[in-house]
Amino acid sequence: MDVRYASFNLDSIQRAVNGKLPKPEILECHPSPHCQLDCSYCHSKWKKDNDVLVYSTSEELLSLCEYEKLLDSFRGLGGKMVVLSGGKEPTLYPDFLDLLALCKEKNFPPHLYSNGTTDIMCHQFLSIVKFVSSVRISIHYSAGAEKIMTILERIGEAIAVSEEFAKKIHLVIYSDILRFGEMAPIIIEKISSMDIIVELKGLLQINIEADHSDDKIEKIYSKFKELRTEKIYLRTKSTGRSPSCFSIYRTMVCDPFGNIHVCCMRANLSADDFGCIGNIRTNDIAELLKAYSSSKMSQCIINCISCAERDYEFNCNVYSFLERMK
Repeated sequence: MDVRYASFNLDSIQRAVNGKLPKPEILECHPSPHCQLDCSYCHSKWKKDNDVLVYSTSEELLSLCEYEKLLDSFRGLGGKMVVLSGGKEPTLYPDFLDLLALCKEKNFPPHLYSNGTTDIMCHQFLSIVKFVSSVRISIHYSAGAEKIMTILERIGEAIAVSEEFAKKIHLVIYSDILRFGEMAPIIIEKISSMDIIVELKGLLQINIEADHSDDKIEKIYSKFKELRTEKIYLRTKSTGRSPSCFSIYRTMVCDPFGNIHVCCMRANLSADDFGCIGNIRTNDIAELLKAYSSSKMSQCIINCISCAERDYEFNCNVYSFLERMK
């Protein structure tokens, strides 16, 4: 399960609506503006006609000293969890291992989201697993079969070292791995032999071939069911239920250049976007959140491609919740 769904703070959104300081419990950092893959369905490529992608800029990345200041400020707000994600691929941050160590030193051992096939993941995976609370690896066709098999070998080695490491690892398998042809069942069988959580995910925005992506994921799911019966679940767009919104009552997002965004779905956009509330290089995050009004929150929710349709765990959408609180 995506750890960002696991905690949400209704008090935070209520505080924002009442003009008080919101206190989101999760800080999601996007350390890197780069990715070595080029998946056509990547959400970080999404933008409307007039939007500017933050990842197209050439600003200076946040330094380790700036991350230390950010983590200290987040702790002062009562923060509970740090996620290193993207955006793009977080492990491509130049000082990534040092960033992991810093998070752990500040008592925020991070939850890492990665495509799993960068050099550092393939060659230093065991070191990375020691620093994190969990690692969620998405397996994509564009990584190539060789790289995928390499990270699966590293995962197997980590599991052999410690059962605790196995509990930290979560694989997300996209249905496009069927494009590997003869290699697809080999990859599936390799994953099936591991005692880790596996999520099977359909392609939500494109169809690779003429048949529907949900049909493709069902084929993979059937194959997995032949090989294992535990720690596997299926998520496709036919489930009839969207994930909960991640906005300010749950998460705030820091992009690679220090801009704070109130919504993960808009964190790939520039500082001019209404979802950006300022930059930690000029203001402390408490000051930024204090200036963030309920009207801006409503605007973000109304204009977002997802949030107005996304449910709370209690089956009420974010916008209707705001309306009832007025």
